[in-house]
Amino acid sequence: MEAEELLKHYADGERKFAKINLNEANLSQANLSQIDLSDACLSVANLSGANLSGANLQRAKLNVAKLSGTNLSRANLSSADLNVSNLIRADLRGATLQDVALVRSELLRADLSRADLTGANLSGAILKEAKLTQANFQGANFSEADLSSATLAAANLEHATFRGTNLRRTDLSGANLRNAELRQVSLAGSKLVGADLRGANLRWADLGGANLAGADLSGAKLSGANLTGADLSYANLINASLVYADLTGAN
Repeated sequence: MEAEELLKHYADGERKFAKINLNEANLSQANLSQIDLSDACLSVANLSGANLSGANLQRAKLNVAKLSGTNLSRANLSSADLNVSNLIRADLRGATLQDVALVRSELLRADLSRADLTGANLSGAILKEAKLTQANFQGANFSEADLSSATLAAANLEHATFRGTNLRRTDLSGANLRNAELRQVSLAGSKLVGADLRGANLRWADLGGANLAGADLSGAKLSGANLTGADLSYANLINASLVYADLTGAN
């Protein structure tokens, strides 16, 4: 089916287009709210600026797709493939993205507030300045991703993996980072006020100038970590490992 034919059927009230092949289709700016594109092939498709709010895109193939500025709020993208896709400034508020693949995708300034990305693969993804407030990233993989200046306040990041991730100047206030893998990660200048870091692995991590006021670091592994100039006022460090950690100028 061609893009024009799909738009005609949609205009006539049809919504079910499961397993359709629309690879490389141009659907930019199209209004496809509540459409069913589950298991559809949309790789390299242009959906920039389209309205896909509430759409069903479960298991859809959207690799290398253009989704910049696309409205995907409350859409279901569970187990979808969005590797190397362009989601710059996309609206994914309240979307379901469990087990989604977003390897090396661009999510610069995208809004994923309250989205569910449990088990998502975001390795190598660019999430600079993205809004991730109250999103669920439990067990997600952020290896080599760039989250600098992103807002992750009150996000659930329990058991998430951050190998080689850039978390400089991120806002992780009140975030759940229990048992997260943060070894050698850069968190310099980040805001971790009231964050839950119980049992987190922060060995050799860079926390220089970070604000950890009121954070729970009980049982955290901080051996060799850089905590120079960090604010640790009212933080809980019971049973935390601080062997070879640099606390110069820490509060």
